[in-house]
Amino acid sequence: MSDPTTPDDTAQVAAWLDDLARREMAIEAIAALGSRAIDPLASYLEHGPQPVSQSRVLAVEMLGRLHDARVPKLLRKLLRAQPLHDLPPELFESEYRVKDAAIKALVTQQNATENDVAWGIQSERLPSAVRAAGTLGLASLLPSIVGLLTDDVLAAPAESALQALRPESIRPLLAAIQAWLDPSQDTPRIRLALIRAFRWLAAANVTVTENLTDQALDHASPMVQGAAALVVRDRQAPSIVAALLHGALSKEPLLAFDCRDRLQEVEQPLVEPALEALHIDRETDVYGNAHASDIWGRYWLLTRLLQLTRHDAASLYRVMAVVSEGELVAGLHRWTSPSAISLKALLRHPDSHVRAAAAAAVERLEPFETGHWLADRLGDRDRHVRRQAYAVLRHRIQARHIRLSRADIPLWAWCLHPLKCMHLLLLSRCP
Repeated sequence: MSDPTTPDDTAQVAAWLDDLARREMAIEAIAALGSRAIDPLASYLEHGPQPVSQSRVLAVEMLGRLHDARVPKLLRKLLRAQPLHDLPPELFESEYRVKDAAIKALVTQQNATENDVAWGIQSERLPSAVRAAGTLGLASLLPSIVGLLTDDVLAAPAESALQALRPESIRPLLAAIQAWLDPSQDTPRIRLALIRAFRWLAAANVTVTENLTDQALDHASPMVQGAAALVVRDRQAPSIVAALLHGALSKEPLLAFDCRDRLQEVEQPLVEPALEALHIDRETDVYGNAHASDIWGRYWLLTRLLQLTRHDAASLYRVMAVVSEGELVAGLHRWTSPSAISLKALLRHPDSHVRAAAAAAVERLEPFETGHWLADRLGDRDRHVRRQAYAVLRHRIQARHIRLSRADIPLWAWCLHPLKCMHLLLLSRCP
């Protein structure tokens, strides 16, 4: 039998909870009281919401650590007391965290019921309640969970719950997508929900009917089209490639990442639509507003195009024509496996920054692609290009990938930097 609680315990526990500067000490001291701390903690929580939530959250967390028959009843009472929609704005956020902690504590106590979780989702919209539905396998709450994909705050825990409730979660999600595709339902929140739903289905490798994907690919939002393309098996089709490109160049980071990952599997069908997308340089967001394409998406796509056109000089020149010099430099820095034919062309680019980046990329050539022709850049009119060409040639000579003779070095280079040119020749003659 536990020792009875004293008035001193109640005052001391309240003091510990209010001392935000010594949280660890408060945790240890309250835990040491054991079941004697239950009544003081309950008394503290009965004072009602506070503008700052930390003390009340700590009180709830400490209750969750105490295994006593009284604890679940206290947590359940706190969860339902003073619904959030009845609170003034200055207390809403604070008590939101407290109630969320109460659901966590009930789950920790293994005492959370379906009614508790349903209340937390439907009335209070608590992230922990959404996650608890998945943890506890409450498939009856799937309609409410699917609907939360329209909520920016609760979408992530809803996706986790849907994953935990597979395969039961697939059918209601597909039914929701069908309803959301109705043009009369089209809003920015619905568009975001569709994007999240298709991303989730793609990650779960769920087969989606052609009828549903066709409707989504005809959607007014290019971002929804890109998300729908993630679940289509035939990724080489021109319409699918175009949709994935819209997603890859959008400013929605998770969608962009997934679309770029799918486009890694696409080769020749990618070139023409990618050139068109880079030339247009505009993408439409979920609100229907046009913005410049995501710069990191453009860098990624440019690097992918450089790789695909690496042995085709004509296609490479087309790529160079639709991007800025700055983007071309960024693409060259990200290009891990360039080809000699491409770098030869880029070393003649009118912009010195592009020539310097191309000279640096020569060092990433395979050993059998010598880079012997880089010596011509030792006489470049830009000193940064000359410096980069010298550094790369020195490294490749030292690695025994190439050898230079006097005839390989242009006369103008001898006039500009005779000592560096002589150094390269001496390195070439070393055994």
